Amino acid sequence: MVFIILMIERKKMIREMLIVFFAIFALCLYIYKLKNRMSSKYLIGKYVIVRSRAGIFAGTLCCIEEKNNVVIKNSRRLKYWDGAASLSELSQKGVSRPENCEFPAEIPTAEWLPDVIEVIECLPEAEKSIKAVEVWTNH
Repeated sequence: MVFIILMIERKKMIREMLIVFFAIFALCLYIYKLKNRMSSKYLIGKYVIVRSRAGIFAGTLCCIEEKNNVVIKNSRRLKYWDGAASLSELSQKGVSRPENCEFPAEIPTAEWLPDVIEVIECLPEAEKSIKAVEVWTNH
């Protein structure tokens, strides 16, 4: 009788251990996927805003190098913007007053940006808004 009770208890314990194991496995898989998604590498080929030591730029992310350096193409320097409270808002909504913005001409070739502080993915409507701002020049 004691033997049967011990076998039943052992089966319950094994079942609980398996449940815990699969829960931990599922959590690890979720964290792994989340980490990869949050990694900037998934942004390659997407239109982004980059804040770096060289300034703030919007363009297509080409590659990420070591020591927080990135390469972007078709980029515009965002010298001054109006109608967005922050870069985060600019990346989501674009600008609401494009006539007040100072975005010089787009650089079609790849541009190396050192000491990147942040890379923010732009939504399509924000990308259209940034690209629609007239070229600002001091000429």
